[in-house]
Amino acid sequence: MATRITVTLTGALGLDDADLLLTELEEETGLDWRAEDRSDGRHLGGVDQILLDALLSGTVELSLHTALDKAREVVRDWRERRLDPPDASVEAGQVEESGPAGEAGPAGPAGEAGPAGPAERPDASIPAMEG
Repeated sequence: MATRITVTLTGALGLDDADLLLTELEEETGLDWRAEDRSDGRHLGGVDQILLDALLSGTVELSLHTALDKAREVVRDWRERRLDPPDASVEAGQVEESGPAGEAGPAGPAGEAGPAGPAERPDASIPAMEG
């Protein structure tokens, strides 16, 4: 099993906002993060929903909690620097590992399988951050 940490930003975002947060998350957590634009085109000035994901595979629970706490801290600090910050949540969920490299495939929102990806199961022992 692997754990996926997902940061969801919802609301009007500037064109560089998600990239700046992605860079901060990578620098502070030491994890590889990826961004997925989930916009529906309603906001002309920018994006309205972005998912930022990192995958932890074969790590001990302490490392997961440390990475999750650091991600929450980065998102909180990033939001505090904005005049009108978008809503943000930080969640962690278990995903099944697959493939020869032991990487989990992409998954959609909790419980939904992505293209050729496993279903994600939220980890009840890790409280979600809403903001």
